[in-house]
Amino acid sequence: MADKLKKYRWETVTFILWLAGVITVSLFHEPWFDEIQAWQIAKTTTWHELFFEIPHSECHPLLWHLILRPFAMAGLPFEPAIKTINILITSVGCAIFMFRTSLPKPLKLILPFSFMIFYQTAVVNRCYSLLFVEFILLALYRKDRDEKPLPFIISIAFLCMTHVLGIMIGGLICLIWVIGIIGEYRSGKSKGNILKDKRTKYLACLFVFAVLIMIMIFPSTENTNFSSTKANLPTFNFRNILACLQIFLGIPFETTFDPTMNKSGFAVNLLFFALINAFMYYFGKKRKCRAEYFVPYLTFSLFYTFVWYSPHTLQVLFFYMTYIITAFYDENDPILRTLIGKLKNVRLQKMTGATVFGLFILMPASAAASCVTDICHPYFEARPIADFIKDNGLEDLRIFSEWEIEPDAKDKKKANEDDTINADIDLDFDVYTDIDVRRNICAITLEPYFDHHVISNNYTPEKEIYYMSFKISNEKDRRDCYEKFSKGAFPDIIIGNLYPLETIFGKEEVEKHHFKLVYRTYYNMPWKFDTFSTGYQTIWMREDLLEQYGVKEVRGDYNTVGVD
Repeated sequence: MADKLKKYRWETVTFILWLAGVITVSLFHEPWFDEIQAWQIAKTTTWHELFFEIPHSECHPLLWHLILRPFAMAGLPFEPAIKTINILITSVGCAIFMFRTSLPKPLKLILPFSFMIFYQTAVVNRCYSLLFVEFILLALYRKDRDEKPLPFIISIAFLCMTHVLGIMIGGLICLIWVIGIIGEYRSGKSKGNILKDKRTKYLACLFVFAVLIMIMIFPSTENTNFSSTKANLPTFNFRNILACLQIFLGIPFETTFDPTMNKSGFAVNLLFFALINAFMYYFGKKRKCRAEYFVPYLTFSLFYTFVWYSPHTLQVLFFYMTYIITAFYDENDPILRTLIGKLKNVRLQKMTGATVFGLFILMPASAAASCVTDICHPYFEARPIADFIKDNGLEDLRIFSEWEIEPDAKDKKKANEDDTINADIDLDFDVYTDIDVRRNICAITLEPYFDHHVISNNYTPEKEIYYMSFKISNEKDRRDCYEKFSKGAFPDIIIGNLYPLETIFGKEEVEKHHFKLVYRTYYNMPWKFDTFSTGYQTIWMREDLLEQYGVKEVRGDYNTVGVD
């Protein structure tokens, strides 16, 4: 025991520091929509909805929801529960990575503190923590998969149960494996009937399992999350081609060392695209894993560029690169050190080594930058709004919150491409075509913070639900929605900009009520040293209620709710 402690003393100290850091930052982290959506699905859906409706709307498998479900249905408080679950899962992955892999010690001690693992996986509570563990397990089982295929197959099955990209990458790993098995039999290395090979049997079972999951998650035609009737491909003009090329070339650098959100420029992206892929090609050639790396990597890159551009999914590629390096690393043949050693000039060797070390240090530095931002600024608006409502005893008032604007309407109405906060506040939207009455973000994101429904204008015509269904709003939905709420009382509080207010209650009724801005919260979603999204949300309260509840007006820049 003493020998093991001595052998792993650096790993032990580092793991304790890692865990303490993650817990500290998590205490400050305000969960955003995707984190709350998963909890609400786990808590409020029936088993039938969970298995037969949610996968078609979320377009993802169910494993994360199934893990959250017993804790959510038991009534445990949202933030402590989801954060504890996520940290425990990520901790398992980090412990396996630090104590069970044969990677160089500096790499084992640095990578857990990288932005993708420390912040995006351990602090932000999503299913990516499961993917991290699954890819690390794949790396451990990769060496013996031909002799003991079942652990490797089971790990890929869990990959398929976690994320749609897990199905894609897991499927490509298996495809390359199948080609290798066929090659063994054709070359005579393996003899007998290939159909009786236990690998073939397990892979066939996995294929059937994966197909069933793909059927389960295939998007319906009324889904706004992913469309099954048309691809989300860009219009091909010169400007879009350059933009797609910038995204494609930037993927390796942004996934690893880039301290920004793909803002390093075309030349830098091209340089690191060449360097990283050249290293991976050389590594793959030496370790005989070129196809196993480049086929999934290139497929992911094309999918990311042309179909689903979402920076959060770069975590999946980061985990996959970690899998490749971990599974095929040979401590007796350190490739990077060998490559640097081939440089004839000693000074150049030292400079190259220092540069590589500096690049790897950018990973925890980027995580630290995001952590500081998360601690100093709200990550998302839900918790600050909930705290304001609770602190002022407003939860029993009639509260309306804004419905989302249709993305196409925003694109058409914006006069320029300025990314300023709430750039659409002065735009004139058509309430019968441009308002998505099924998307009321606050109605969903405030739910876990209260023991009753605080938002009064949540509209879900089929049945009352408090998670996003991603169903398309049509004109009938909008008219029915406005008619439904016109029969109720006028709101006491409005969160955000409620464009259809006059349509619902009539101009005369609206002009009777004067609203004052009483709260504004800013949020900042960090991405390394950069920002993924920023914005603010406002709360407006009827002027005649301010004194009764002891709420004071704050200075505002605009008032689109009432008439002063």
